[in-house]
Amino acid sequence: MSFTNNKGSLWRIWDLHIHTPATYGGSYQDFISNAEKSDAKVIGINDYCTLNGYEEIVKLGGIPGKVIFPVVEFRMHNVLITKHHKNGIRINFHIIIDNDAHHFPIISNWLKSLKCFNEKGEDIQLGVASDLSKLSFDFEKVIESLKEYNLYKQQALLWTPYDEYGGIDEIDPITDGLFKTAIIKKSHIIGTSTAKQIDFFQWNNKRFSKEQYQEWFEKPKPCIKGSDAHKIDYPFGHLQNKNSQPTNKYCWIKADATFKGLKQIIIEPDRVYIGEEPSLLTRIKENKTKFIKSLLITKKQNASIDDIWFNNTVIKFNAGLVAIIGKKGSGKSAISEILSLCGNTHQDFSNFSFLNNTKFRKSKPYNLSEKFEASLTWEDGNSVVKGLEENSDIN
Repeated sequence: MSFTNNKGSLWRIWDLHIHTPATYGGSYQDFISNAEKSDAKVIGINDYCTLNGYEEIVKLGGIPGKVIFPVVEFRMHNVLITKHHKNGIRINFHIIIDNDAHHFPIISNWLKSLKCFNEKGEDIQLGVASDLSKLSFDFEKVIESLKEYNLYKQQALLWTPYDEYGGIDEIDPITDGLFKTAIIKKSHIIGTSTAKQIDFFQWNNKRFSKEQYQEWFEKPKPCIKGSDAHKIDYPFGHLQNKNSQPTNKYCWIKADATFKGLKQIIIEPDRVYIGEEPSLLTRIKENKTKFIKSLLITKKQNASIDDIWFNNTVIKFNAGLVAIIGKKGSGKSAISEILSLCGNTHQDFSNFSFLNNTKFRKSKPYNLSEKFEASLTWEDGNSVVKGLEENSDIN
């Protein structure tokens, strides 16, 4: 039997909106050094209309200890009348891209071939544009191009800001309501940290029926927030307040630090938490003696046996839901009963199907349980070591 050291999905700080020297100039090495010290475990290298910043960081070896994703930010060509801008405003949107290097040639070709408008309003390809700061894009055509390259939702996720800079909350529902709804429908992720908006996009606002929600945007949408950092020395991961100052709020995502993990929030939007810390992490800190960190099962020193069975097997446990899954005879009962033994269960061992006198503790030809021991380690660092022939201490 083999086990992975992967503990499953964990709460981590993700900051998918960090601009690099490709946006504002400066030293990439300084940027990397600062990012390495940041609280964010997953970083989105987000620049306007380019992947140059991401590519440069990859060339320099990436950011030690961090997972990075390429993110491209675009400005819509549509000039929209909004609640606060009667003369019109342009809306921003982001494309989060798979960081698997295998897909990068396709991504690069897609980006270079993408149609856009220069400062004169001329229709050009992004690959020949000179001033990236003056470019704008047709939202619908960007989506069409992603679909043509088979990237939409596969290796590229559309993230649209709502009640933040360049967000679609600005759009006047009277004049452009249908366009606003279309943007939401086609976006995989919404950018907001406002509890009221998160409840709305996750279908938790009781004022509206399921049928109304389905008519608007078919299924619940995950909501995330990035720092939108434009400084090399900004404490990445910390979300900004209205004065652009860092706060102790973060965007937490409970997923593997992979693009596949990120895509899981589309199916389960409640895998995102925006705030200081998810409640589970707080409970662990306050109750470290009640959460299992790991289990080690190994052969006792000097024990002589041909069948090494679970020798030096370490299983790391997630503090959330844990399921033991396997076919018959794969060790499910063994793991659960060894956990019970080390945790001093008050169950009578006659109820056990594995650690009993007719199976693993059987005396003939020899008692296997006498040759193995287990060590259960709690989150506080304390360990309990027991031989598998022992019984629980019910005191």
